[in-house]
Amino acid sequence: MISGSGAIFKEELGLSYNFGIIIMVILSFIVFLFSLEGLSFVNTILVPILIIGIIFTAIYIGVGGRDIIFLIPKELA
Repeated sequence: MISGSGAIFKEELGLSYNFGIIIMVILSFIVFLFSLEGLSFVNTILVPILIIGIIFTAIYIGVGGRDIIFLIPKELA
């Protein structure tokens, strides 16, 4: 998980790999400071956001049809 956050910071955000690792370690430490209450709090925020994202994606694909999944840029075709 920690190395994955470093990779995301480097590849997607263009920031330092080590900066992503440091941010994840700090966030993990903060969650562990609050024990299960901290983990429960984070889940109460993340789970509804994930559910809304899944529902939105399903509706978007359902309305747009199946072709949305298979769109290929002209440069790659």
